[in-house]
Amino acid sequence: MRWGVTAALGIGLALGACETTDAPNPSTQIERDLDEMLAWFPGVYDNFEQIEAEHETDLETELRHRHLNHTFYPVEIEGIPGLLLYAQQYQHHDPADLYRQRIYSFEPDLEEGAVRLTIYTPHEPAALIDIHLDDARQASLSVEDFYLKPGCEVFWKRSEDRFEGYLKEKACSYYSTRYETQVYLEETLTLRRDALLLNDRAVDGEGNLVFGVDDKGPTLNLKQPDFSTLDVELQGITRLLSGDYFSDAEGGARDGRPIYMRVRNITPPLGQRHAMYAEMRHDGPEGEFYRQLIYLFDETPGRTQNQMQAYRVKEKNAAAVLIEDRAAFAEGRVEIADPLSEDCFTVWSAIETGYTSWIDPARCVITGRRGDQRRIESRTNITANAIGQLERGYSEEWELLFGNPDGDLYIWPRVLPREDH
Repeated sequence: MRWGVTAALGIGLALGACETTDAPNPSTQIERDLDEMLAWFPGVYDNFEQIEAEHETDLETELRHRHLNHTFYPVEIEGIPGLLLYAQQYQHHDPADLYRQRIYSFEPDLEEGAVRLTIYTPHEPAALIDIHLDDARQASLSVEDFYLKPGCEVFWKRSEDRFEGYLKEKACSYYSTRYETQVYLEETLTLRRDALLLNDRAVDGEGNLVFGVDDKGPTLNLKQPDFSTLDVELQGITRLLSGDYFSDAEGGARDGRPIYMRVRNITPPLGQRHAMYAEMRHDGPEGEFYRQLIYLFDETPGRTQNQMQAYRVKEKNAAAVLIEDRAAFAEGRVEIADPLSEDCFTVWSAIETGYTSWIDPARCVITGRRGDQRRIESRTNITANAIGQLERGYSEEWELLFGNPDGDLYIWPRVLPREDH
């Protein structure tokens, strides 16, 4: 391992200068390319600008790209050679929808005259989530926790002000049960200082296209230089909050009835990166509606905290489609009402086991049904196993009107999505 660097998320690595000679040999030149390439590569990339441009120009739906987000960050894993980046990639504006987690190993390849990227695939992908933020978890892994797909190495060569990546012809293949044929990957990649362009395609043994973006062009993933620690935290919040939860009759549900809660990441409106839909129903996922909310987040660059605002929906049945159709809100088929109060936003922060949030009753004051002023407090803890919630209401003079006086949180265990609760 020869990372002689310090790294910052979203900002390229500043690698130490290589020795120079008047007439560098091929080995030295490839090592120079490797160093420069890895000075550019680390960071966060996203194609939301491409998505928004396609929407604003009213491009045909079938020609639009899907949303992609990519994180590449230096890691160290025992037994894996070369310079390593962790790759964590999600799609559809949903940090919980991780479609690829890999360790990328970069080494000079003199025979090919290129930088070789060897891909290590984890046996247990869930163990790698956000591993770039956790040195202890990196230290607990070794090469034995990964497997290789021979022939699927990506080779990179400099081309003027960029690096072009390619697979060897018909070297990377697998049998697709979906398409019922052997497919051969022909992915090409372009790394610029400001972007990563991906052109995914696969053909069958006769060269016929099986899948790919030939009709759309490459995915244009721009580097996000302003991606901050709070942006990383917001990805973590929305990833962990997504899921299904089921409280028992004593778990804080109204009228002693259990509540089934589903929280989903949905397509955000233009100009935003995140949006969520939360749906609560009595007794089970098909029961009577109890509460439905759209969550939007403050994503302002330079903000000092992660804030979330909850919006009520105008039409219950229309909003319920968001469980299966994540685009309905962004496309205007689900409408929202004003929040109870602009001052009743939630503030999120990280804790050891997940994230916690609070609505401060000192600022969250609403008008009750009787015209009285009420202070509202809400606390939520989310972990891998459950959501804990507490809601309390006070008079303006801080007399407790409803909620648990001792402050204990009601627990909603996380469950697998099922139809028989």
